[in-house]
Amino acid sequence: MRKATAPSAMKASLERLWGWLALAGFIIIPAGLFLAVFIQYRLATFKQAAMNLARFSLSAALGDLPNVGLEGFGYKTNAPPGRLYGNFWIFAYTNTVVAGGRKYSCVLATSQWDNEWYTQGRLAVTTNGDFIWLDYHRAPKIIPADYQVSKWRTGY
Repeated sequence: MRKATAPSAMKASLERLWGWLALAGFIIIPAGLFLAVFIQYRLATFKQAAMNLARFSLSAALGDLPNVGLEGFGYKTNAPPGRLYGNFWIFAYTNTVVAGGRKYSCVLATSQWDNEWYTQGRLAVTTNGDFIWLDYHRAPKIIPADYQVSKWRTGY
């Protein structure tokens, strides 16, 4: 009698294992993949909104150049080095940047975009109104008007 129950117990155990594997294959794994794609899409949407707000802030500051505080950087007595435009602090950024094989003279930039993992960079604008993303992990990149943030890559 004991020999007959041992294989049936093992068979029941294997059937339970196959049941759990089927559950994982049909429900848990697709749900996990869906959540991974959905979270990446939402993060990209937030990054795109931040990029658009930064461009609007820099455009407003570029139109109001004398009041931004170009004489800032602490050279005056207690003058702050920049000014808040929209959601971003805008600072004087008088550097020459090489992006895409061309030299650009920047005049303004946002404050650094930080998150809890690393500093992402900043958005700068040239005297001609061209936007340049200054990433600390990659080369500078020109941001055209129709720029869309990548949904599958970190950074901007």
